[in-house]
Amino acid sequence: MTRRIIAAILLSVWTTLIAGGVAAYVTVRTVMLDELDAAIVQRAATLNILSDAGGPAAQRQDYPGDRYLVLDEHGQTVARMSLAAQGPPRFEIASRTFTTLGDGSRVRTVTLDAAGVPTESGQPRRLRVVYSGAAEAFDRTLTRLAWTLLVGGAVAGVVAALAARLVARRALKPLRDATQAISSINVDTLDRRLDAEPLPPELRPVATTLNDMLSALAEAVAQRRQFIADASHELRTPLAAIIMAIEVSLSRPRSEPDQRQTLQRCLANATSLRRLVEHLLDRVRSDHVAAAEPATVVRVDDLLDQVVAQVASLAEQRGVRIERSCEAALQVTTQPHRLRSIVLNLVSNAIDHNLPGRGVRVSADAVEDDFVLTVSDNGPGIAAEHQARVFEPFYRVSPSRESNDGHVGLGLYLVQSHVQALGGRYVLESEEGKGTVIRVFLPGRVSRTDVSGPSPNSASRPAGAMASS
Repeated sequence: MTRRIIAAILLSVWTTLIAGGVAAYVTVRTVMLDELDAAIVQRAATLNILSDAGGPAAQRQDYPGDRYLVLDEHGQTVARMSLAAQGPPRFEIASRTFTTLGDGSRVRTVTLDAAGVPTESGQPRRLRVVYSGAAEAFDRTLTRLAWTLLVGGAVAGVVAALAARLVARRALKPLRDATQAISSINVDTLDRRLDAEPLPPELRPVATTLNDMLSALAEAVAQRRQFIADASHELRTPLAAIIMAIEVSLSRPRSEPDQRQTLQRCLANATSLRRLVEHLLDRVRSDHVAAAEPATVVRVDDLLDQVVAQVASLAEQRGVRIERSCEAALQVTTQPHRLRSIVLNLVSNAIDHNLPGRGVRVSADAVEDDFVLTVSDNGPGIAAEHQARVFEPFYRVSPSRESNDGHVGLGLYLVQSHVQALGGRYVLESEEGKGTVIRVFLPGRVSRTDVSGPSPNSASRPAGAMASS
């Protein structure tokens, strides 16, 4: 970048110098040529043949190197004549050019048409004068000017190059320092930040953006490390129980009922392990599949029916009924896998934390241009001190709760991940003893199909094969 800045400065400076030098040279040359031509015309006017034909020869100064030739109207060389005194003739410049003589010197030749030249008979006539003046002084002055401009331009260019390099290095020093600071940041030093104060005003927003990105990255890395630590802890507990049960069983002879009991405990812990591993795999697969999945139009009522059918056996086992409410024509443009995971985890979580004999309600609606999904239960509710943490991975409101009850603490964490990926937000409302309501808002994604007449899907109804209260 430094080289580009220096090149840009030098290009502009040198272009200005070259253009200025050429303009100065052309201007001076034109002025000097006009002065030289005027001097030659003035000298030609003093020729004896062109003035005072009847009197003594006019006094004129001889200029070294001057040459002239007087021709009549027939192109013949006119000899020296005694001309009658008349007014000065009128001159018209026919041509002017440089001529190189045999000895290598240059002269400026001006061809003049002299009208009204008097004669002895008193009848004016037209003569042509070819007058050449030495151009040595002109060439010498112009050569000096050219060398002066050339040397001056070269010196100015060198000075401009040095100044451009110095200015560019000083101007880009904060950027180089910021680059070194960024290169020193790795996964173990994400707490470092860029100092935006020394940077130019144009680069300070870049430093602020990078600092925000580093903060987000540090938070993501911390969450991932915490997730790995929590997952390791969750896996270690059932593994330790299995190993201990097997070691105790092998330490001494045991009866068949004791062996059977030990195997049942091992099976329960192994089932818990499998369930946890499946949830972790679902988490990874959800991220990979949904990230590459294009947004498509989803019929919301069909999606809710599919989810309700999927969790029907779980709801029946816990004695919970499910009601769902959705306008039949409602559609949402989104990633189907993410939306399905959001609905499934919210409904499963509501069933898992509901009280037997009570209901879970799932509804979808459009508020202005936002898609709103609401899942509510009639469970024991969540205390205020736990509400901010229930979306953390592996977090349980009741730490004493057995891990083999099917709840591993990843459902709401998946919901949070998918909602944030879709650019939405969620709201949790809960009161102890009255249940919990979770609303998900996805912005600007709602449309409706052309449906005439009422649809049976638009009314609230209990899910089939559910246990009633």
